[in-house]
Order: sequence, then structure tokens, then C-alpha cells
Amino acid sequence: MNISDGAYPPKIAKSIGCSLEEAEQIFNSYHNILYPTVTDYRENYILKTAKETGSIHLGLGCHINTKNPSKDIRTITNASIQFWSILTLLTINKMHQLIDSNGYDKDIQCIATIYDSIYYIVRKDAKIIKWLNDNLIKCMSKDFLKDQIVPNTAESEIGLNWADLHEIPNNASVEVINETLKEVNGK
Repeated sequence: MNISDGAYPPKIAKSIGCSLEEAEQIFNSYHNILYPTVTDYRENYILKTAKETGSIHLGLGCHINTKNPSKDIRTITNASIQFWSILTLLTINKMHQLIDSNGYDKDIQCIATIYDSIYYIVRKDAKIIKWLNDNLIKCMSKDFLKDQIVPNTAESEIGLNWADLHEIPNNASVEVINETLKEVNGK
């Protein structure tokens, strides 16, 4: 269940086993307090544009067509939000090639991807982490469109778990990465 792309109170109630009234509170808090721009994006851009044009631009020249935007709102919003994860997949493929060709296949392993995030297990070696950071940022920051108006950007973080991450600046030196590793280890 994903509230951001169209789970309404009845589905929320069914998914988490709560009353419809509780589900309405969750829905309203999400859309009106926590993330009001999600609702605005869905209702005032996605739905409006789809009604006017019959399609939504997803990026890289792709479109998703709809004959019934109100009925298809969840699908077209989800497609719009998640489409750019294709850049993540392109990066994973390129990084896999670079990792293998540079002999880091035992030191760096891709373990997961969630939309625009890529997760690696990396040997605790500042030189290897620097290599990964430099190459990952270069791959993820590549513009894929001619005359791209909004550039792609990326940042790296390291940590022992997702709840305690420390950002590594782009083009960080080995010394900066060693200091960040000390923070990660609580030293």
C-alpha cells in the first residue's frame, strides 16, 4: 500500500486492519500535514495534465497515455514518480562493469535499490570507498538529455545501518572519508 500514489482510506483500512475513521485520519495527516505537495502534484499536475492531454510525460521522451485520468490516477502518478528510477538501473549496470573491470568485485557488492537509491556493501577501506564515491557520483550525475534543464545530482552516505548514515562529500579525499569512517564507528 502506498499512500503517496493513491491509496485512499478504504484501502488503508483494509491493508492495516484499522477502522475507516482511523484510515481517514492517516490519509488526511499524510496529505495535509506531512506531505501536502504530494497531493498538490497528483491533483494539480498529474490529473490536470492527463485530463488536458490524455498523457503524462515520464522523462527521457516516454509518455503514459490514459483515456480515463480519474480512474488511472494511481497508475499515472506512480509511473511519473517512479520513472526516474531508470537512471538508478543504468547506474547499477555501469557501476557493475566498472567494479568488475577495476578488480573490486570482492570489495564492493550492490545489495539493493529503492527508487533513486543504490545500496552497496563495501570493504572498510577509505581508498575503495573513495573510488566508489567518485565513480558512483559521476554515473548518477550524468545528464541523459540534450540541453537538460535540471541536472542530475547525487550524494553518497555511509553507515552501519540505514538509520545512522553519514554523508560523504562529492570528490571527498581519502582523509575526509577516514574521518567519516571514524564517525560511523563512533570514535
